[in-house]
Amino acid sequence: MFDLLKFTVALLLLVLLSFIFWELPDRLKIVSESITLPLFIVLVFGLVQLNVLRLDAIKNNTEINVSYQLSSLLSNKNSLAEFILLAMPLSFFGCFKCRKFFKVVSFINILLSFILLFFIKSFSVSVALALCIVFY
Repeated sequence: MFDLLKFTVALLLLVLLSFIFWELPDRLKIVSESITLPLFIVLVFGLVQLNVLRLDAIKNNTEINVSYQLSSLLSNKNSLAEFILLAMPLSFFGCFKCRKFFKVVSFINILLSFILLFFIKSFSVSVALALCIVFY
């Protein structure tokens, strides 16, 4: 029942946003700028968690083990990796088409995204990223 409700809300939001953005000339630019700052915040929290894991590994003289401790503001590392991967095309778009502030933040987002994706090591996201690079 919950999944059906969740799907219905997502579908309604999709339809609502489609109607809102239908007539706007710079709709992709608006979406790109609106996701830039939330992605930056999620990435910064993820890097803070990664740094805590790194310091713990140094203290215990072990390797960094990123299982499910690295989740940033999301529920687990897979959700974090999916969010990063889905926001990455908008960051690339923001590097070229947005205003100067958003260009800089988008470029920083891309760098931080690759760093976190390297440490997360989510297989499904790695495959999706490889397919996206090959077919794009």
